[in-house]
Amino acid sequence: MELPRSYRDGAGWKRADRAFWRGAALVASRVGRDTVVSLPH
Repeated sequence: MELPRSYRDGAGWKRADRAFWRGAALVASRVGRDTVVSLPH
């Protein structure tokens, strides 16, 4: 049975969105750590 096109696209977007947010969180944590390290203690 063929899934509706919009449903397939929605699932694909959700997967891409999840990957994007995972990458963004990784970058944010790295940048945050670097900022904390570079701040004068």
